[in-house]
Amino acid sequence: MTENGDRGNNLAAQISPSPIQKAVAIDGPSGSGKSTIAKNLAQKLDLLYVDTGAMFRAVAYYWYQVAKVITPQVEIAEDGNIDTLLTSMEMTYSPNSITINNLELTPYLREHAISTL
Repeated sequence: MTENGDRGNNLAAQISPSPIQKAVAIDGPSGSGKSTIAKNLAQKLDLLYVDTGAMFRAVAYYWYQVAKVITPQVEIAEDGNIDTLLTSMEMTYSPNSITINNLELTPYLREHAISTL
């Protein structure tokens, strides 16, 4: 939690409100080019590109390597409380960087081990 009581939702604070919000979601198997298409589409339509896949990978990496609450065989340790885990994390996202609790995780997000979690 940050000083003002939010859960580190820095992305929402950076997006200025507008009367019409646009969102495009692209689904498909890994390695199929979703991110490439999404980046190009966002640029052409002047939309904000948010790599939610990288965000999920950052949470998985953090829980696996730092908090040690998941393994490839166990999604959440039996004594783990997902609400407590999430509220103890502050994620900062930009198109080129993802940090959780001030740890820069971007270089690790495409490792094969993370995709198996």
